[in-house]
Amino acid sequence: QWEREVKQLGPHDEFVAAQSEPSAGIVFFVPKPVKNFKVLSLNFKDMGSDGKPIFLTKELYTNEVLQPDRPLLVKFAFFGSIPNNGISYTDAQGKTRYYSISESGMDGSVVFSEF
Repeated sequence: QWEREVKQLGPHDEFVAAQSEPSAGIVFFVPKPVKNFKVLSLNFKDMGSDGKPIFLTKELYTNEVLQPDRPLLVKFAFFGSIPNNGISYTDAQGKTRYYSISESGMDGSVVFSEF
């Protein structure tokens, strides 16, 4: 969810992924605890044979367990049309899931794409 009013979040954690402008805040809420939640910097490497992008990742922030009662506000900078921000976490089956985060050019909504 885009950050609107930080004061309305109540207790939360914050992380600044980029200090450059323009920046946007995204709040991560989870319905149940999420293990190994990480904020990533993405660098486009190549396109896979399946048509999905391949990114080099750099961990910027780690939270061992992201809790439902403690949302995380992350300040990102978005550059161009290729995603440069992402997250990862460990799902209930123990698999690490990776998502790029970008802004839709159509309506400005947040877009998560698994890679």
